Order: sequence, then structure tokens, then C-alpha cells
Amino acid sequence: MLTLNPAAMTLTRGWELVYLHAEVSPAQAVLPGKGDAIYATANVFGPLFLGVGLEFVRPPRKVLMAHHDFGLTGSSWTLATFSMGMRLGDSISLGTSIRSWFSPADQSRMHGLVSWDLALHVHTSRYWSAFASVYDITSPTKGGIRPVERTWALGAAFRPLGRDVLTFSVDDFLGESSLNNTLRVSIEAEPVRGIGIVASASLLFGRGYPFVPDPADLDGKHELRDVQISIGLTVDLAHIGAMTGFTLSAMGPQGGWDKSPLVGWLVGVRLSGQKHKSVMALRRYAVLELEGEMGASTLVSTVLWLDRMSRDRELAGVVLEPRGFSASPGAIQDLRGALDVLRAAGKQVVCHSDETSGSAYYLCSAADVVYLGPSGGIRLSGYKMRLLFFTGLLAKLGVNVQMVRIGKYKSYPETLTLDEPSDASLEEHMELLEQVWAALVADVAAGRGKTPDEMEEILAEGPFNAEQAVTMGLADAVIYEDELEQTLGDLTGHKVFLDRGYLAAQVKPDQWGPGPRRVGIITVGGGIVEGKSTSLPVLGIQTSGDKTLVKALDAARKDPGIGAVVLRVESGGGSALASDRIFRAVYRLAQKKPVIASFGGVAASGGYYIAAPATEIVASASTVTGSIGLFYGKADLSGLLGKLDLGVTVLETGGERVDMESWHRPYTDEEVAFLEQQLAHFYNLFLERVSAGRGMTRDEVHELAQGRIWSGHRARELGLVDSTGGFLHAVARARALAGVPAWVPVEDLTPGPGLIEKILSGITAKASGQDVQDLAALLARSAGLMELFPTAMFLLREEQIPLALCPATLSF
Repeated sequence: MLTLNPAAMTLTRGWELVYLHAEVSPAQAVLPGKGDAIYATANVFGPLFLGVGLEFVRPPRKVLMAHHDFGLTGSSWTLATFSMGMRLGDSISLGTSIRSWFSPADQSRMHGLVSWDLALHVHTSRYWSAFASVYDITSPTKGGIRPVERTWALGAAFRPLGRDVLTFSVDDFLGESSLNNTLRVSIEAEPVRGIGIVASASLLFGRGYPFVPDPADLDGKHELRDVQISIGLTVDLAHIGAMTGFTLSAMGPQGGWDKSPLVGWLVGVRLSGQKHKSVMALRRYAVLELEGEMGASTLVSTVLWLDRMSRDRELAGVVLEPRGFSASPGAIQDLRGALDVLRAAGKQVVCHSDETSGSAYYLCSAADVVYLGPSGGIRLSGYKMRLLFFTGLLAKLGVNVQMVRIGKYKSYPETLTLDEPSDASLEEHMELLEQVWAALVADVAAGRGKTPDEMEEILAEGPFNAEQAVTMGLADAVIYEDELEQTLGDLTGHKVFLDRGYLAAQVKPDQWGPGPRRVGIITVGGGIVEGKSTSLPVLGIQTSGDKTLVKALDAARKDPGIGAVVLRVESGGGSALASDRIFRAVYRLAQKKPVIASFGGVAASGGYYIAAPATEIVASASTVTGSIGLFYGKADLSGLLGKLDLGVTVLETGGERVDMESWHRPYTDEEVAFLEQQLAHFYNLFLERVSAGRGMTRDEVHELAQGRIWSGHRARELGLVDSTGGFLHAVARARALAGVPAWVPVEDLTPGPGLIEKILSGITAKASGQDVQDLAALLARSAGLMELFPTAMFLLREEQIPLALCPATLSF
């Protein structure tokens, strides 16, 4: 591949190292003799691939040189090749090679020659590909002789099944000066997984081919000189392989050894960083470690990994190892759905945990087998929702928070104005808790083979140590982690291998291209803010900026290769202005191609707003959604200023409300009335957006709105979402609406910070309004109370804008 088509390097992943030994009969006119070669290729970064090769050629005493050199030589030579390949998008690759010959024993001929090649590879479909190459473009000369001529090549290949199990190809190589021509037709097949057979027929035309002791005998004729048949065999393990092959002459025995038809043979070995399909069927279990709090992007990538595992025929099962793992109920339902797909594909799902939190056990209960460490247990007895009220603290500080809200259920302002939740707040939150808990009990009961009533009675007695959990039927056995491999071997009756490097290993692709149309994914996670998105995973901070998301949505709309988009929402909202800008971009995208909104643990307020124009909305049964409402307000610090004996003088000119947002005085009654009027305008706009998107009247939406939150299951019954299901269900709907086949991989279109931005975001603070959001999240994370984030964001912001925010969170 390196010497034939450097552009084809880009079809691999990771790195590869190949050694070959070949011998060609002395009676052959082109490159007879013996030779050894070493080739190495690697994906350096992104779309860039590099390769190097060394070929050690030892020809007989009297031969025609490489690429139709009609001179004489008595020496061997070394050919060094340096290649570079570059992916240009998903379907086109360019490659180039610089080649140099070294022959110290024959300084007058090949030694010191330098040439270069150029290649183009096109693979817009998984069914066909094509390449064009020109070799030895400079066609160097030495001493008036041209040992190496320019050669042109064209080729095409066809895979009727769309995968590398069967490939037909045709290639043609033409020497520019000699007009020597080789036309080759090949077939590659994989009759058994990990074993490949290659057969080709080459038609050789021209002056420099076999059985021509004197080229002058042809009298300038360009005729068929030979038909050669080549047969090769490859045997692959995951990261090592072997190959062998031989070539026969079909025109007569003159060109082979001892006048036999055998004119050449080769053997070789391959080492690879990418995983090939293996001839050995090991009982391989991929280990998936789940650590810490699972964010929106991590959830999407984990679900996609589990989906890929379900199609890996070499994988017998998956072992989950949650350690300090936590996620929202909706996110766990997404993961459980992916585990169901694994089990339906015949993969065994096993969970092993030393200390199992409520989140971890909810996930593990979907496994076939649950093992606990001897010192571990299960900490699951119910759900809770913590509501913090800051009114008393703020009053002691002399801070008076003034709020204007629309919707009696829009309860966040109560945390700054009341000492305890209102009746409406208690009603909506208790209803949500009961619905989500009922869903969990039903799921866990189904996973452990019990009725919901039985499971509710069991969980009411929790938490449990490891032995108690096994006795109660919540787990299957108590074992140490180092006993897991042997235990699974005893359970299955086969030797088991736990693959802890599965996720890190590159897999050799079995398809040429991703297809002309793909499904794109754009993730909205954390608070919705104005400006650019921010992600600091170490601190658990994530915000979704309107500037970043609008750019990504517009790019997806304009990209003809994106057939549909899944908008993954894991956000309780934030800025109403930013939400409206994102809404508009989603609306424009949905006018051109299907948009499926997939709701995670929470998609409420502004998070629901941006999804309103989607073609369809899919929510998990336990998604916290709705909260269609707004609030507005400010913190009046005049009392605090008085305690500190600080005076404020304001010089004004212009309108009467120029100082309305000042933090050193309260709102006047007229200003409150004005704010209520403005908020009503934004609320009516919210209702109009939802009513248009959901096909409901404004009054129907208002009845369900007023800031009230619903579970995904209840939202489906009320018409706020179209169906309940996980992320994979949303992807399946996107494929169906856009006509994208299941084999085409999805593409993550979510913009991520560049390297420089990542570094700077960790060590510096930019002087912009967006830093207020980052600082608020940092303060909340530092205190160990992410419920403080909305409050900190509200109190720290400088400009007053309506907030479409629902900070409700559930925990075990």
C-alpha cells in the first residue's frame, strides 16, 4: 500500500509494521532476484498519516533495471521511501512519496536517484473506491540514461456486500516512455473470519516483459507478452498477521524456475496497533470503567461505544465496573437501553463493583450477573430532591432579592424570596419524585426477576452490605476483582479474557467510507449562556454558549452530507436570550432536514425551549422536562451597603429607567409593573414557540406550562414529547426519517475547545461577561453544592436578562 498508493494509508487507523521477503525468477525481465522490505505507517494526528519504507533488492548479474531500465548492473540497491497521506474530508485522500535509491557498489547507475509519486484515493461509498497515481513524476536520469520512467496508474474496486469480506478490483499501469502496460484483475475474499484469499490475473504488454531476450525482436510492436496468475493467503490475529503468496505464468514455463510456471513467491508478517479481525475466537469481555459524574458528552460517547460493542462479533460480553459513578435517572435509562441492545445481540453483560451507589446499582440491575466486592454493598433506598432556601441568610446580610415570575410552578425564585417551598412547588416536585421512583423500582425489579411490589419492599430495607444484597436477591455473588476472570470462565465453561484496553484500541475499518449521508449529533449540556461554550471536566463545569451552538447548527444545515441531526439536550436552561438564538438555529435546521431532540436527565425551561421546533422529541421516562416559564429580578444590596456605611451617588441622564437595574436600590412599583409587562411578552413568545412546534393551541400549552416540571413519561402523555426512549432510539428515528442506513456511523458535530483554549481556560480568566457563568459554577463546585450554581449565576451577573432556568436535580 505504501509504494502502490500512499493515499490509501488514510484508510487505516493507528500504526502498522510489515516485513516482506520476495523472490522472482531470474528469467523474468522486471525486477528478478531476491528482496526484503520493511514498511511502517502511522496516523500521526487527525487527518495526517506518515509512512516509511526500506526495500533491499538483490538482482541477478544481468537484468533489466526497475521501471524498464534496459542497462546492465551487477549490484544490489536499497530503495528508501518516505510517504505522507492526508484525509480531505470523509471520502477523498491525497498521498505522496519521496523515493531515493542507494547503491554504493554501482555509483554510476541507481545510486543517488531521487523521485516522487502522487496519488489520489476516492471512497465516497462503502461499495466502491477508485485511485489514480503517477509514479516517478520527475523520471530522473543519470549519465544520459533514464533508469526510472514515469508511470501512470488507474484503479477501481467494488465491494458488493459493502464490507471487506468480498472485493473485486481492476488496475492498469502504463509506462510513459516504453508503453509497457500491466492490466490486473483481482478478487479478495474472506471465507473464514481472519483468513483472507487474494487471487489476481495480470496481463503484461510491451517491450520490457518476460521472454524477450532482445527487445529489438519486437520491432516496435506492443503485444501481449504474458498472463500471470497470483494467489495469496493472509491469516490475522488481533494485532499480528502472516501472509504468503506465489505467482504463476500462464503463457508457458520459460519464465519460471527450472522452466516451471512458478515465477515468484513471497512471505511476510504484520504487527499492528489497530485491531484486525482475528481467526481465533477468544471469549473476550470488554471492561468498561465508569468513574465520577457522567456529563452529557460522556453519556453520548458511552452509549455509542456500547452500541458498537453489540456489533462486534469477536466480543462475548461486557463487564461494567462503576467506581464513584453517578448520573441522572434519565441518563441511566439511556445506558440501560444500550445494555438491552447488547444483550439482544447475544452479549453477556456483567457488573462488578466494590461500593455500589444508587446510580451504579440502577445501571447494574440491567446486567445478566451482578457481583459485589466483599467490603462493598448497595446504597439504594430511594430518591431525594434538595431545595435550598437563601432568604434568611440574605436578609441577615442586608440583601433583598426582588423577583418577577410567570407561572405559579416556576419555583426557583422561591429559593431567594421564601423560607420554604410553596404548595405548588411541593406538588410538582413530589409528583416528579414518585413517578421517577416508580420507574426505577419497575426497571430494577424486571432486571432482577421480581415484581415491582417485591422490589419496593426489599429496597425499603436498604442500604445493604454485600452479603445482605446477595441474600435479598439484589446481587449474585461476592467476589474480589481478581477473581472475576476465573468466575466468568467457570460460569460460561470457557476460558475468558478480560480486555481492559478495548476502548483504547483502534479497529481496522471494514468499510471504505461513512456513506454519502450521515446522522450528526449536537450536544447541549449544562447551563445555556450567551457567548461561547465552556467545558472544564476536571471541575465538572459545562455551559452551552449560543454563539458556539448556532455556528454548529448552521454548519449542519449547510452540510449536504448530514441527512439528519440528533439534538441531545442535557440542560435545565439559562439565558432566555441565548435560548431564543439557539431556538432559531434549530428551527432553520428543521426546515431543511429532520431534527430529533433527545432528552437526557433534564431538558427543561430553556432546554425545552430550544427543542420546541424539532421534528420529533424523544425523552427518557425519568427526564425532568417542561418548566415552560420565565423569571426576572435582581439583588438589592442597599441594606448591605448601609451596614457597611457605604454611600452611593448616581448621576443620571436620559430615560427614567436608566438606573432600574442598579444593585444599590430596590425596584419602584412602576418598574415592577414594567418588568411584569416585559416578562409577559417573553412568556407569550415561549408559548407560541411551543404551540407551533407541538401542534397545540396556545391555551393548551399554557395549561401545561406555568413553570411546571414533568417526568418524561408524563410529558409523553400530555403531548410535550413524541415518544419515550433513549438516545439510541432517537438515532434510529433520525436514520429512518433521513433514510440513513444502520451501518453508517453517526458523526459528533458538537464543537469542542481547541488545545490553546483548553490550556487557557484552566489557568486564566478572560475579562468578559461569560466569566460570570464560569465563576458561578466554580463557586458551586468548590462548595460541593451544584444547587448553588443558579443562585451564584443570578447574583453575580451584571446585566439583567430573563432566565429560562430549571435547576431541579434528583439524587439517591
